[in-house]
Amino acid sequence: MTNQRLLLGAGQADRAVEFRSPAPLMASGFLHGATLDVSVILRSQAEAPRPVVAGYLYHLLDRSGREHLSFHWHPSGARSRITFPHLHVSAALRNSTPGGELDVLPLDKIHIPTGHLTLANIVRLLVVELDVTPRVQGWQERLDEADRTPPAFLAAPA
Repeated sequence: MTNQRLLLGAGQADRAVEFRSPAPLMASGFLHGATLDVSVILRSQAEAPRPVVAGYLYHLLDRSGREHLSFHWHPSGARSRITFPHLHVSAALRNSTPGGELDVLPLDKIHIPTGHLTLANIVRLLVVELDVTPRVQGWQERLDEADRTPPAFLAAPA
């Protein structure tokens, strides 16, 4: 899918796992030249045996750097008032009114609920649905293994 490696940032409580820059994807057709930008925030908690996911951003960008799909979860509310996991789609719905005028609904401004997503979910979407070429044999088994041991997600504040 890409030969770029995810890097673990330094930090005490929160650490980011991310690409240094958007990673080029092995794809042809519509996604030729596309990139994936990833940032997953991990938080250490004394009561948890391993870090929990405390937020993420997954951006599928076209060859010119425009977003097509953006999956976000920023539960702290620091980035947005929307704190549930959601999707932005860079598209618009168009509909003619009875008077013949055009109504436009910009989907990139809407927060479409998704539930929590892992990097494995995003990779599976890219390979299975969007025809991105995996770089390794056994990619399906690796994703299945990741699905069997999903990360914990930060609990919503009460």
